[in-house]
Amino acid sequence: MCSLKILLVVLVLSTLPMATSAQQLTSPDELAAKIVAQEQAGVQLLRQYTPLVETYIQYLRADNRAGSVPQGDKCFLGRDELEQRT
Repeated sequence: MCSLKILLVVLVLSTLPMATSAQQLTSPDELAAKIVAQEQAGVQLLRQYTPLVETYIQYLRADNRAGSVPQGDKCFLGRDELEQRT
């Protein structure tokens, strides 16, 4: 969840320069090219990281009084490799 927040912050921050210069662009094609360039720069920045990824699965069972109650869980840890593989 933390890596998702970092990703969102990086993506938002990468669009800030575009927002200040958007008034100077005259055509939709120029605007689209600027957006694509900013997104590609953001992706290149993210590829250098390998965030820790945690997946948590909780098993539930039906209970007559409480509805659903936890029966067990599993937790998986791993690294997400964001660099492009060839």
